[in-house]
Order: sequence, then structure tokens, then C-alpha cells
Amino acid sequence: MRKPETVSYYKHSAKIYKANDGFHATWYLNGKRVKKQFSTLKNAKESALEALRLIHKGEGDLAHLSPVKKAELIEIQRIFSEEKIISPLALVREYQEAKRIAPKTDLISIAKFWTDNNEKLERVTFKFAAEDWLKTKRPNWSKLHADKTEKRVERLCDVFSIDLLDIDLESVRAFFHVDLGKNSPKYKNHFRAILKSIFNYSIEQNWFPEKHRFTTILKNEKVPKSKQKIITPAQFKMMLDASDQAILPIIALRGFCGIRHAEALRLTWEDVWSKEGIIEIAIEKSKTKQRRTVPRCKALETWLEPYRRFDGLIWKQSDSVFGHAQNALHKLISVSGDNVLRDAYASYRLAITQSADQVSLEMGNSPNMVFDHYREVVTPNAAQEWFSVAPVLEENVVKLAQ
Repeated sequence: MRKPETVSYYKHSAKIYKANDGFHATWYLNGKRVKKQFSTLKNAKESALEALRLIHKGEGDLAHLSPVKKAELIEIQRIFSEEKIISPLALVREYQEAKRIAPKTDLISIAKFWTDNNEKLERVTFKFAAEDWLKTKRPNWSKLHADKTEKRVERLCDVFSIDLLDIDLESVRAFFHVDLGKNSPKYKNHFRAILKSIFNYSIEQNWFPEKHRFTTILKNEKVPKSKQKIITPAQFKMMLDASDQAILPIIALRGFCGIRHAEALRLTWEDVWSKEGIIEIAIEKSKTKQRRTVPRCKALETWLEPYRRFDGLIWKQSDSVFGHAQNALHKLISVSGDNVLRDAYASYRLAITQSADQVSLEMGNSPNMVFDHYREVVTPNAAQEWFSVAPVLEENVVKLAQ
């Protein structure tokens, strides 16, 4: 053969040369020249033609495989068939993603770890776990707190509408960084507390592994300290003077004793008058489920004197009615927020006692919180004025009817 022979298949071609050691066939694959040796011209032509067919079909690389590699592919195909793997490509993609997440760990170790932590767990949906948690906790909460928590749980159930064990770190991170991205740290911390509690409850129920990866992301964000804006004694007097017969006792108790909204609505007149010189917040009426007492100052007694013979609940209407009435009084003095009077009490009381420990016992908060938020916010003179706010007593005042 003085000139090479050409073998063609569609637009692809190969050349075959006569050499001292037999015949050489050459063609191009992906821009690179391929050369193979054969003992006969017939074998060279047949192999070259088969290679061109594979190249045309986009399978040219198969023509280069060694017998060992071809045997491996055949074995892989057999395993895929036995394991009923429909998409080998999806399997490879899954492997790539797993190695991206844990590049220094082999997948067998990962599988063993998962099995040790999940195999014996009962599989339930996140919604089932969350609602069961809520059902066990709700009896210990006030209606106000329970209703707020239930709404937050509903939002979590909408986001995590999957099995509890299928919740991953990225989805939790996305919830806090994207869904709640524009909310305050304090607001996001409410959801963190709920998730932590649901996970802990689920561990006890054998629905969730004790060793999980959510600890770090569920740590509370630091809430920036804001300077407290405390209303003045004059503003407090305006609220009391504008209060009607039903709401006045609650406003007085919140301002002179720092009692929480929900706690105040649970109080009875027996809690006010049964013990000398103090208001009692019993265990079942306290948010923290700890009994505490608060001094009953002279000014408070003066405001409440017309109610001395009353009994039963102090506030007999709904929480919603109280909320609207309180907001109207806040609007009167151009303030907002449910803790206006509680914050004022903490500030003025701390200015008088100079003891965060004492004020924290009266309020049911930690000493650190009291010290950090209310220290040196008001002056002792203003504090004396606050706890001296009293009604204008007139002669021949008619007693309130029960």
C-alpha cells in the first residue's frame, strides 16, 4: 500500500497505513489523533469503521476502552440492573453532592453514622411532632402566650411540611436568613426557642436523634440593647385619671407593681387584699410558674380603696377588650407597647431600692436583665414622685357599686 486507504462513515473518516508491524488505523476524536495497530487490513478497516460509528453516535470514547475497563462497565451495568437503579446519572450526582458536603469522610462511614442515629427512630412528620409538643405544653401557658406560640408553630409547619428526620441544616438556615431575614433578632429568637423545644421533645419521644447538627444555628442572636423610653409620673397620672371603673385597677396594678399583662388578668381581689401589705402572684397565675409577691404601696391602696369589698376576678371581660382599652390609654399619652407600665415600674423601683436582685424577685425576671435594661434610666426623685401618684380625693365621694 503506497497510499493510505480511507474508511468513511457520514462526515467522519479514518486512514489505514501499511507498516512493517502490520497495519495502522488513525482517526480524530475530540480534536485528538487516535492511532491503533492491527495484524490484517480487514481488522483495521472493521475496527476503524466501528470507531467512526461510535463517534457519530457520540460514544467515541468507548472505542478507546481497554478490555479491563469494558469489563468494569459491564459489571456496573449488571449491578445497576440488580439494584433497579433507573438513573445512573442521578446516582453519580448524589455521590458528588455527598462528597461536597463531607469531602473528608467516606460515604460508608456517613451511612453507618446515620443508621446508628436514625434507624431505631420512629418516623413522623414535623407537623405531627410540633402539634403533639404544643398539646403537651399549652396547659401550662397563658392563653395569650399559647395563641402566639400556636401561630408561630403554624408558620413553621407550613415551611417544614416534610418528615421531621428530613429537615436539613440548609432549610433551617434559609428559614432564618431568608423567610425571617427582615425581622428583628428578638422575633427570630422566638422561633429558635420553639424549634429547640420541639427537637428536644422529639428526642424524648424517639422521633429525632440526640446528636443533630442544629445546635449552632439555633443559638439565640444577640439582641441590641435599646435605651428604655420611660413614661413620666404625670403621664401615668393621666392614664389613671382617664381609666374607667373596670380597667383602672389593672392599670394601677401594672404601674405600681410591674405585673405582666396576662398575670394581671388572672388576678382576683383576694390576691390583692388577703395578705398584709403585699400583692400575691400565685404559682398558677405566674408566667414563670413561681410564686412571688410585690409591695402594695400607699398610692396603690388609695386608688384601689373604692374596690375593697369586691371579690372574684379583677378583670371580668376578654383579653381582647382589655387590649383595646389599654391601647386607647397609651394613645392618650402618645406611647405604644404592652410593657409601657411594666418597664416604668422596673425603672422607678430600681431607682428607689438600688437592688436588681430585689426588683427581679418582684418582677419575675433575672437580676442581669433588670440591671442591664433599667439601671440609671430615671432619677430617685422621679421614682419617689411615681410611687406617690394618687387620685384627687373629694368630699362626699360616692363608693363604687359592686
